[in-house]
Amino acid sequence: MPWKQLQMVFRLGLTFTETGGESLIAQARPVGVEYLFTNPGSSKVAIFDALVDDPQIHLIEGLHEGVVISMADGYHKVSQKPAFVNVNDIAGTEQMAGQLFNCSTGGSAIVVTAGQRQRSFQTKRLVFSGFVVSIKP
Repeated sequence: MPWKQLQMVFRLGLTFTETGGESLIAQARPVGVEYLFTNPGSSKVAIFDALVDDPQIHLIEGLHEGVVISMADGYHKVSQKPAFVNVNDIAGTEQMAGQLFNCSTGGSAIVVTAGQRQRSFQTKRLVFSGFVVSIKP
């Protein structure tokens, strides 16, 4: 679903007919994403499901967010194409911070998304809660 259509859905209060993973992959396809660098996690099940039969986007997994960012950095340096990465939020974004800084200083083009399925932590005040953005339909 194109971004303009998603904006209209939010404005009109319509319901979604696809999962968050399907929406994310649908946004990545038209811009030519070939690889999604990620690590295993239950919060990414919808993304994994959306990629099962996708002929264009291939999944590349690492066991740690730092490794995932490093692989994406290498991909960009070799191909000169932007790399697409998905990590877990909170701890995942903290885990990748050092390598992401290295990518930034090296001039790599990397698009990073972070997702978290569990919402129970949102009832608590977190030290870094100013960095957590939650979009609710």
